[in-house]
Amino acid sequence: MINRRFAVLTMVVAAPVGGALTLLVGTTPITAICTGLAFGTMAGVIPAALRDGRFPGSLSSGGARRVIVVANLIILGAGMPGVAGLNLDRGTDFSLMLLVLATGYAAFLLGAATVIEEVDDPAR
Repeated sequence: MINRRFAVLTMVVAAPVGGALTLLVGTTPITAICTGLAFGTMAGVIPAALRDGRFPGSLSSGGARRVIVVANLIILGAGMPGVAGLNLDRGTDFSLMLLVLATGYAAFLLGAATVIEEVDDPAR
């Protein structure tokens, strides 16, 4: 799961996302780097998630629908109204909202990948 292809895909996506946030929205560099890495992590995990039917949300995982609904509510609840309630300027508000959403979804996907790898090789 976490291999060279994952690392390359993460960096290929992270650099343009971070650069675009800095140039277009005026995001601070550290926020842009973290947001870019979160988007890159999602881009690195999604190909494996699409190939593997055991990931939550895939067509073959019927019992995981409740988990996905709860995870989406938590991530969206923290990202949308949580950041909007800080009353920051539009650029900072947007970049922090993206950071929370991307980090939440990346953590969910990485957690699912970890559980799947543990099931495949319980001796580790």
